[in-house]
Amino acid sequence: MRHRIAALAGAVIAGAVLNTAIGATPASADVRGFSVRVTAPDDFTPGAAAKTVTAVVTSENRRCRKVRFALLLRSRVDPEQVRVTRVEDDGPFDTTSTTEGTTTTIVDDALDPGLSCRGRTVTGRWQVAFAGPDGGDVQFEVRAFDEQDTLLTAAGAAAGVEGAAGEESSPTPSPPPTSRRLRPRRRRRRRASRPARRTSPRRPTPTPRPRSSPTTCRCSGPV
Repeated sequence: MRHRIAALAGAVIAGAVLNTAIGATPASADVRGFSVRVTAPDDFTPGAAAKTVTAVVTSENRRCRKVRFALLLRSRVDPEQVRVTRVEDDGPFDTTSTTEGTTTTIVDDALDPGLSCRGRTVTGRWQVAFAGPDGGDVQFEVRAFDEQDTLLTAAGAAAGVEGAAGEESSPTPSPPPTSRRLRPRRRRRRRASRPARRTSPRRPTPTPRPRSSPTTCRCSGPV
């Protein structure tokens, strides 16, 4: 019975933190002296094994605090293709998640087993996988809250998902050349051009004169 009450109370608190986590974008730390470093793989391959996103919280305050993590995942990839599992050393850690638009928020149902103190870190880990076939950019943001749901610190990291949206078709290779032997072309010998003959100007043909017909003289006297 106690376990059920604790689980129910954790879910209620997680819902309140969930509303707080969604409210501010991007988040700004409410408490000085806290910081978080988020590391994520450069890229994810759809259908491949899950990869780990890690958040390490450090504190410079004398007062120690319990931490509750919230992971915000922003991407145009279909949320149905995303698999996120919060893990601790002893296995999966219960969470509550919701999706609004392109943002999916995963909040711990319970406080992290660790304790954030000066010189002592608290680490949160998430196993993230993509089923595909969509691809694109992914933004991870981790927010750390204390037991009073006060935002302590926040930070993020970016990654990419390979997929149909980012693939480029490879050029089709050209067919190999055929092994036909090419016959050498015969060179045609060009005959040397002969110099043009010099032609002397033609003389004009004389026009023949008309011959005069003999005249008959009829004379009255002696010839």
